[in-house]
Amino acid sequence: MAKAPKAERVRKLNAQMARIATAVVRIDRKVEGYMDRKATELEDFAGQLDLITEPEPEASTAN
Repeated sequence: MAKAPKAERVRKLNAQMARIATAVVRIDRKVEGYMDRKATELEDFAGQLDLITEPEPEASTAN
């Protein structure tokens, strides 16, 4: 079986690399969105913890 001409092999490899690059960009965007959502959730949770753990101001200690 003869190999395909070099130009044809190069064209196929270039098309394959373009598909892979597109997939990588798509995955990167999904991961970035996921990380942004998780960061927001963590910031909200940290804010809730601050509300729980903040010491309440003492009215007066002298009775």
